[in-house]
Amino acid sequence: MRGLMGDSDASAIRHALETASRHGFRTVRLKQGDLKFRAEIGGVPSSGGMTIPEGSPELEVIEPISESYGVVEAEMVGYFKFSNGPLKPGTEIHEGDVIGSITALGIVSEVVSPIAGEVTEAMVGDGDPVEYGQPIVRVEVGI
Repeated sequence: MRGLMGDSDASAIRHALETASRHGFRTVRLKQGDLKFRAEIGGVPSSGGMTIPEGSPELEVIEPISESYGVVEAEMVGYFKFSNGPLKPGTEIHEGDVIGSITALGIVSEVVSPIAGEVTEAMVGDGDPVEYGQPIVRVEVGI
């Protein structure tokens, strides 16, 4: 990690991973200035070249955060359902499009895309349980 960031940044990431693991959180997202970091605890380390500090929980780097890709995330916990069937790679979506809904305690809330672009991956399926902040769809923006 030191090749990409300073010691204090690596310490902040290490602390966030340990805290998330201790409290049962699955996803870690950090943003400070231009530094952006996102990981999922419990997976197998990816081959993205990141060295995981000794004693850290296992993690899977979900995606490098870049300006050309974005994700539509769940804004609440519940069960996700696509509006018109699962979005397939290559489908174009626009900012403000309702791509699905999340149902929790019998209340249905729309999932509205905050970004426009081309879908590259549907990351959940119809009827899947979702957590707050969980990526639903990955989008290549600016297409």
